[in-house]
Amino acid sequence: MGRNEITGLGLLLLLTGCGRSATEPTSPAVLPVEAVTAVEDSRGLSQAYPAVIGRDREADLSARVGGSVLAAPLRIGDRIPAGTLVVRLDATPARTARREAQAEVDRLARDDARNERLLPAGAVSTAVRDDTRSALDAARAVLARSRYDEASASVVMPFNGVVLSDGVEVGETVAAGATLLTVADLSSARLARVAVPSAVAADLQRGDRGSVSVRGYPVPFTAIVRRLGQASDARTGTVQVELTLDGADTIASGTVASATFQNAALAEQTGAVFPAEVLLDARDGFGHVYIVDPTDSTARRVRVRIVAIDGDGLRLAGLAPDVRVITAGAGFVADGQRVSVTGR
Repeated sequence: MGRNEITGLGLLLLLTGCGRSATEPTSPAVLPVEAVTAVEDSRGLSQAYPAVIGRDREADLSARVGGSVLAAPLRIGDRIPAGTLVVRLDATPARTARREAQAEVDRLARDDARNERLLPAGAVSTAVRDDTRSALDAARAVLARSRYDEASASVVMPFNGVVLSDGVEVGETVAAGATLLTVADLSSARLARVAVPSAVAADLQRGDRGSVSVRGYPVPFTAIVRRLGQASDARTGTVQVELTLDGADTIASGTVASATFQNAALAEQTGAVFPAEVLLDARDGFGHVYIVDPTDSTARRVRVRIVAIDGDGLRLAGLAPDVRVITAGAGFVADGQRVSVTGR
């Protein structure tokens, strides 16, 4: 084949290749989403947090043994001194076990005494005597336990207190360890227990002042931070805070209230309020949201700090003013994906 023929064939192949339609890469699908606009709120952190009123020392009373309830004289609100009978259960099974254990102890005690008399004459061995004494010790332990079980059929008030809930009635059969009623120690402090975002708890310290508002009471109660939880709830990102209350002895345990804090560091915090649905992967007071990049209409993943729960929404910090944050569809977009904002 000559040079001209080769050149012509190459040109033909080149022209043929140029004539083919190359497969164009498909652009990623545009996902329709809804978004809201962030508006910076410079009021600072002054909103209230849900709180529950209670006593520092509250206890669920139960019995070591189960059985039929023979007496349950107390009702909600009764104030009673320590040692008062709370519930009495039928002790017949425990009493029977105690009598059987006593009989076994008596029998082994007689055997031990007989062994002592026969041992010098060689009528019994030292090993037999020692085995009998070991069995006697075990039987005495069983007797002590059965006596304790029999006594446990009567449950008494452990301190001067008030009944918060009564859960059993005469004639009912309860299991061992079941809660019979809940009581509170009247000498213990009145508290408000509050769950706050971990970012807020980080700026609190013992001794910080606050106030607790209760519906029906026109003046809030003065409160002081007493305890700060040392762990954040993995699901909610909140930390438990306890506040002592001044002059709130008439408030019933379990009453729902609202608490606010007076703290300079908290007052400086700002943020924008968003629907809770915008937040993803919340943990330890932080999370992520997707914003709409105005330059190319793509979703961008941004880390934010949870400042507070504000009504039905979340107060978030770490976003620029006027940025659009994806609400509906946030759980389906990927970082860098093109989106189309619809709806609100």
